[in-house]
Amino acid sequence: MAIRVELGIPQNSRKPFQKRPVELGYVPASKLGAELLFDVISTAYERLSVIVTTNLPFENWTEVLGSERLTGATLDRLTHRCHILEATGDSYRLRDAKGRRTKRSSGTPKTPKI
Repeated sequence: MAIRVELGIPQNSRKPFQKRPVELGYVPASKLGAELLFDVISTAYERLSVIVTTNLPFENWTEVLGSERLTGATLDRLTHRCHILEATGDSYRLRDAKGRRTKRSSGTPKTPKI
């Protein structure tokens, strides 16, 4: 389970936004870490572009952020005036790994791609 946040931060008026990724997940965030994430999202709210990628449904974000109240406030700011794109189906990484394992177990030599 992971949450990835990217903020579009303007460098100056002539350069495009620079993405600053922040990765959370796998282990719950500390109380301070969760509060800092909320502060970043709250500061960016309606001012900067924010991209969030996650394999965690919204109802499970409390497992990472620790507090229902903080999670609700964070999601409130993220989901107001947003576009949610949900990708469904099998993970391409998992499918690729299974394919490699099958090829190795069948004894088929792996040919390098050029």
